[in-house]
Order: sequence, then structure tokens, then C-alpha cells
Amino acid sequence: MKKMCLLRPVPFILYAVIIIFLLPVNTAVCQTHTARSVTINSNCKGFYEYLPINYASGNQTYPLIIFIHGVGELGNGTTDLSKVLANGPPNLIEQKKFPVSFTVNGNSFSFIVISPQFVAWPSATDVNTVLDYAVANYRIDIDRVYITGLSMGGGATWDYAGANTGYASRIAALLPVCGASSLSQSACDRIAASNLPVWATHNNGDDVVTVQNTLNNVSKINSHLPAPNPLAKQSIFNATGHNAWSRTYDPNWRDSGYNVYEWMLKYQRSTLILPIKMKSFDVRLEQDNTVLLNWVTEFENRSDYFSIQRSRDGISFESIGKVQAKGNSQAENTYRFMDPQPFPSLNFYRLAETDIDNKTYYFEIRKLLIPPGSNFEIGIAPNPVFNNAALFINSELMGNISCTLLDMTGRIIRSYQFQKDQIYMQQILSMYNVPRGDYVLMVKGRDFSQSLRISKQ
Repeated sequence: MKKMCLLRPVPFILYAVIIIFLLPVNTAVCQTHTARSVTINSNCKGFYEYLPINYASGNQTYPLIIFIHGVGELGNGTTDLSKVLANGPPNLIEQKKFPVSFTVNGNSFSFIVISPQFVAWPSATDVNTVLDYAVANYRIDIDRVYITGLSMGGGATWDYAGANTGYASRIAALLPVCGASSLSQSACDRIAASNLPVWATHNNGDDVVTVQNTLNNVSKINSHLPAPNPLAKQSIFNATGHNAWSRTYDPNWRDSGYNVYEWMLKYQRSTLILPIKMKSFDVRLEQDNTVLLNWVTEFENRSDYFSIQRSRDGISFESIGKVQAKGNSQAENTYRFMDPQPFPSLNFYRLAETDIDNKTYYFEIRKLLIPPGSNFEIGIAPNPVFNNAALFINSELMGNISCTLLDMTGRIIRSYQFQKDQIYMQQILSMYNVPRGDYVLMVKGRDFSQSLRISKQ
């Protein structure tokens, strides 16, 4: 007689748990997409911000996509801002269809996506101002900045890269979709001379923006001598109508083995042929409250001079000095510049290099806080704060520092711990996901305690 194995009844809740674990997991549910009604300039008064899942928990930098919408999504940046969600990457993010990461050459990447809303058709300067704002306010990998757009936005994408070699040199790849711009040969020559990777898409039956824009722009870029490396590529879909973006931005659509996001990540600025290869750029506050800028290049080709630029807000820069470059060099070269009168608070510094052909290329942006007075020991900026606040302490007291963020009812919202081992120090405090409102920051160290009022936008 065979033994019978009796199965105990499985509780219903266990069945439910098993079913949950067997269902496919959509990791995109962890994505965040935040509307920001922030005036970047007169033509852009709001944007959508998508940050990687672990953005708030570290100091890692991330590749950036700037997406430029079509003409139907123009608006005031506040009550009209949701129009930006109609198409492209912001639509995919909103629907939880945008992958949280992409793997290229064995490396995994997660994007920051900034989707600005423009009031009117954006100029190349408008696009560059958005890029300046993103670099100043987010942890961007400046070697991996990508610009894309559709229809009007595709035209603005073309126009940005073709405006000057300085703009083209700031980005690692360009993706115009049914772009409403027919570039001149000189604009295409600037893109080609920058060796900027370009992938343009269009429907061959587009009845709104002619496909000849894409065909002609790509042909002009590739006819430049010497030929750009890589050559500009195009995907012309055998389809009628204007909508080439649904297929282009779909992560499941691939051409030559890559979707458009993986194709972008194949390229980074440091691998492109540029007149300068920058090794480092550091900005330091000296004891006399001057600012010392140091930078090192590893390679220079036909370089003429560096311009040192400074800004209060990270958007509008002015030149404060010039340093002669080496010209042609394959050795390391060290440069320095002293700013004797920095702004009495937040300062942004940027390097620009001009070669002997009068082409200008922009490099790193660095941010530095200056104590506003000799009696000033503890402060925080910017205030109001957007995502991150910089706490600075100017004191001879060393050791462990604890900070507690309280709302106006005294409830603890967030806590921070760090070590102070120098007289003047700065510490970044993440305010990401902290609701808008007024708060008190309690700062405590050995033998001192102080409270600061802070507002979160």
C-alpha cells in the first residue's frame, strides 16, 4: 500500500503573497516626476524634473536628458505646465514606462530628465540657459549631456547645436525628432566640426514638417570636410502623419541594436575630439576671502586662452579674467587664477576656452559659498532652497556636527551628521522630497548650538 502525502491547506494570505511574487515587477513605479514652477528666464518659467531613484542618498553624478516639447505644449510654466506631459520622455515617465536604468557596454546608467516648458519658440540661448540651470542645480555628469526634442523642439534641438561650436561642444549627442528647422551649411559645418553624434528621425509622409529638413541637415553635416566622426545618422520611417516621436522614444524600438537612450549613452564628451582635455578644475576659498581657481589640462590643440566666468545664480555669467593657454601640448599643464572680490554669498565659476580659430568651448561649473562677514559663523544658502542647501560654518570649533530639520510644529523632518575638520567648511544638505514650507534647522556641535530659519520651494 502506497503512502499518501497529505497537503495541509494553504492559508489564503499565503496564496496572495505567492501570486504577488510571481507577478512581473515594474521597477518604474519607483520613479518620481515633479513639476517645478521656477523661472529660468523670461521664456521658461517652469519644467518637469525626473530624478533617479537614489538621487537623494548620495553624491553620484548622472547623465542628463533635456527634452524640448512641440509647439502645442507652449505655456506659462504654471497652470499650463502639465501640457509638457503630452509626448516624449515626460509622457513615458508619467505613465511609468520609462526604464529606471539602461545598460551599455556592461555599465548601468540612470538619467536625470529635465523637460522645460517654453512660453514661445525657444532660441539656442534659451536652451543653453536651461542647460546652465540644470548643471548649476543638479548633480550632472557634464560629459553625458544629451538634448532631444520633437517638431518645434526638434527644430530647437537642431538650432542649438548649429548656433556655435561652444554650444555643440557642451553636449555628447543630439536627437532631433521630425525637427522643424532647415539648417544652413555653416550651421551644419559647426556640428560636424564638433564631431557631435547626431541621430535624426522623421516620417517620410510627414504633412506638417517636411522630411527634407532631416534629409538635408544630415546630408550637409556628413558632406563637411573632414567628415565628422561619427557620421550623422537618420531613421526615416515609412509612415504618414507628423508623429515620429512615439516610435522614436519607445524604449522597445531599436535600430542597429540600440534604442535611442542606449545610443546616447554610447557617447560622452570626453571621448569626442575637442581642443582641450580637462583633467581637473578646483575652486577654493582662501583665508583672506579671495577665491583661488586651479585647473589642469592633459591635452591642448590650437588653444589660445581661457576665460574665467562668474555668476550669482549659475545662469547669467560674466567674464572676470583671462589666462593665456599653451597652444599645442600633450603634457599636463597647470593654470591658476585669483578672484580678489567674490560675491558675498553664493558664487558660480565656469571655464571657457577659445582656440586660435576663435571657437569657444565651455567646461566645468563650480559652486562656492562665501561667508558674508568676519563675525558670521553659520549660514545656509540658497534660501529659499530648491533641492540641496549648502550649510557653511566658519569657526575654529571642530568635531561632530548634528543638524535637525524641524517643521513649524517642532516635528523632526530630517537629520544630518558630519565631521568638521577645518576652520571653514561647507556641507551639502539634501532637501529633496521635503515638502514646500518654512522650517528650522538646529545645528549643534561641541560647545555651540544655533538655529537657522530656512524655506523650501
